[in-house]
Parts: sequence; structure tokens; C-alpha cells
Amino acid sequence: MDSILTAALALSAVFTLTISLISITRTAKVPLRHILSLSFVLYLFLFLLGNGIATLIAAGALTDDKRQLVTLQGPTGATTVATNQPATNNPSTTVTEKTADSGVPKRGLGARLPGPVWIWAAFLGVFGFQGILTRINVTLFGKGVLTIEDWIAKAEEAAVARANEIYTDARFVEAQKTAGQLATLPEADLNAYVTTHLGIAVIAELEKAAKDAKANVALLKAQALASQKPNEAKAIAKQMTLP
Repeated sequence: MDSILTAALALSAVFTLTISLISITRTAKVPLRHILSLSFVLYLFLFLLGNGIATLIAAGALTDDKRQLVTLQGPTGATTVATNQPATNNPSTTVTEKTADSGVPKRGLGARLPGPVWIWAAFLGVFGFQGILTRINVTLFGKGVLTIEDWIAKAEEAAVARANEIYTDARFVEAQKTAGQLATLPEADLNAYVTTHLGIAVIAELEKAAKDAKANVALLKAQALASQKPNEAKAIAKQMTLP
């Protein structure tokens, strides 16, 4: 039984990690590399905890741990007999637990499912036992606070928000780096790129703003291009580095 639980929990963890990565990246709409944070770790921990509990319940429902296998040692060899009776204290009798994966029939739904029971336990624990999670309450001073499912949902919101912050910061840093490269272009070339991607009216607006603020007009144009058209700006900057 222990080997079944270990395998089921390991597979449940793989399922949970995969679902977590897909869920956060899809909800936050950010690349995978930007989701790692303490908020994500907390969300993953709670998700693993909830699915782990559900997987244990599923494994218990699918396996029959009451059956025992009694091996009788006789003069002509070992004879194996399956029984539901408690083991005796006879020293010539060896009792070992027999699980669904090693030949003893599975109980209930498990008896109708093909393949190793630990796969089904992990699958049902992760995908089919959401109803169980809604009934597992976290209590404080004897009073219900939130269900594990509620905690997971709140942790997911925090992980998504943090992923968006990380992504926004990364885009800003990248845009500033790209703008610094574009600002070194000849004025005529930079104006041409800005006109192509942002429109000719933007040139006059940026030049006026730079004059009023006594700012670097080339850098202002480059920042506008890098922030509003990041992919095009990166392509231009990359082209500048080519021989």
C-alpha cells in the first residue's frame, strides 16, 4: 500500500505542477520565465497540499487494504492462500499485505478500472475530487476560516498579480535598453523608423515635448518607439548590431 501511495502522490505532484504552470501563464498572459515568485511558491504549496489530500482519499477508495495474503510453509513448498482473517501467531506463517496492484481485487470503482491503481488515484485526486477540497476547512480558534479551495484561489490571484508585475518590470527594463540603442541612430534614420511605426504626427509632438522639457529628443523618440512598438524596436536594435 505504501508504494501505491508514494507513486500516486508523486504523479499527483507532477499533475499539480503542470496545471499550476499552465494556469498562471494563461491567466496572467505572461511568458513562463516571469511567473516564479514567492507568491507562486505559496500557491503551488497549497495546491500540492489540497491535491495530495484528495489523492490519498482517492487511493483509499480504490484499494482494498483489508485483504491479507497468508503464505503457508509446508514440506512440499509454499502454498499461497488469500484470506480476510487476521494472521495467526504461527511462526511458520508469514503474513504480507496484498494490494490492488499485486493481485488482490480492488474495491468499488477501483474494481472496474484497468491499469495500475496509483495512476487512477492520482488522476482522480487531481481532476475528480474538487468536491472534497470544498469540504476541507481551515479552522482558527475553533471557527471555520476558509476552505483549502478558497486559499488556493486567493494564492492563485496573488501569484497572477505578481507575475504581471514581474513581466511589466522586465518589459520596462528591456524597452529602456532598446531605446538606448535606438537613440544612437542618425536623426534621419530614427525619424524614419518613428514615422513608419508611430506616424508622422508623433515626430512633431515629441520634438515639442523635448524642447519644452529640455530633454534629449533622440532618446525621447527612441523611448516612444521602444515602449509602443517593442517587437519592432527590438528588431531594429538587433539589425543595428549586424555587421
